[in-house]
This record gives sequence, C-alpha cells and structure tokens, in this order.
Amino acid sequence: MGIKAAANKTELCAIRFFHDKISDTKHRLPDNSPLDLQKRRFGGVDRTWSGKEFNLFISKSLELGHEEYAAIFCLARYAGLRLHEIFRIDTQIAAKAVKTGTIEIRGKGGLQRSVPINLSIEIELNKMLAVTPRGHKLFVTPDDKTHLAMHRFESFISYHKKAIQDADSSRPLHFHGLRHTCAAEWYKEYIESGMSEFEARKAVAKLLGHSRDDVVRVYLASL
Repeated sequence: MGIKAAANKTELCAIRFFHDKISDTKHRLPDNSPLDLQKRRFGGVDRTWSGKEFNLFISKSLELGHEEYAAIFCLARYAGLRLHEIFRIDTQIAAKAVKTGTIEIRGKGGLQRSVPINLSIEIELNKMLAVTPRGHKLFVTPDDKTHLAMHRFESFISYHKKAIQDADSSRPLHFHGLRHTCAAEWYKEYIESGMSEFEARKAVAKLLGHSRDDVVRVYLASL
C-alpha cells in the first residue's frame, strides 16, 4: 500500500527472473492480472538540458580540474547512459569502444546493449584511458568506492546547477535529464530518416536499455 506501480512491477520482475533461472520448478507463477496493479503512466515532464546548460557544466568541470566529469557528461548526453552504467566502465570496455565505435553496456536486469559513440565521447575516453591504470574503472580510483564517487559527482551538479541553469527555465535540472536530451535527439533523427513513430520509439528504447517502446514516451516530453 502506498508503493508506486513501477516499484511493484520491478519487484515482481525480479521474482520472475530468479524463478526462471531455477530448473525443474514445481510451481508455475501466475500472471499479474489477479493482483489488480495500477497501470504506470508515462510522459509529462520535460527534463532535457539546453545546449548552453550542458556546455557550461563541461566548462565548470574543466575549470575545477574534473576532466572525468566532462567525460561523464558526454557519455550521458551523447550515448544516453545511466549514471551507474557510466561508473561501471573500465579500461577494457573503454578501449574496445574507442576501437569499434560502439560501447557495450550491461544495464538494468543484466540487459546487454551496444550504443554508438561519437567523436566527443571517443576523445574523452582516450583522455581517461591515458590516466587510468589498466583493468580499473575509469571514474573510480583504486582506493575509492563507487557509491562515494557517484555521490560526489551528483553533489557537484546540485551545487552548481542554480548558477548554470537557463534563467528562464523551469525544467528540473538533474543528471538523468541528459538521457532525455539524448533520447529526444535520437527520436527526431529516426523520424527524419523515415521511421514511423512506433519504429522510432522501439529503436530509442533499445539504445536506452528498455524493452518496451511506451517507456520512451517519458523521454519525449520536450517534443
């Protein structure tokens, strides 16, 4: 009671995932219909970043000596990666991405996907590879903890966003909004290439690491 539909469905998905991993199960899990779950609604809030906001955060990162933050911003803005996905990237993943032009990411639920990278990401990955010990994560030093490194990065955004956000903007300025910016851009490109709206949403969903096209609607509020 009081738990959002998305949270309930996530828990149920986890249960089904582990149940499916068990061979010769005695019982069959029922579907969700008897549970009368509230349907999740998508869309509504524009969370995209403007080009000016993105560039100012990059500049602030470099000004304060955080080259790694500039790389993180680029990976979210141009490849639509989640924060925890970015902080998992190690030298092997980064080197392969630079070589092939696509980055291999394991996302929610262990879902593996390949995402194309652009020149900005390639440049930033090469910079990080030059200063990261082989076999280590790009954005977590050997003597640090991943969750602490992520927390410091999020604090950096929180501390500076008031000064950097567009003066006339009422949009929430959070890191996840860079995924929205990237998704909206991908969607427009697919539509311009001749895809139907459904085909474009499916293509964007795949790049974002989602299995359903309707989830993408939440990323397209700006359109």
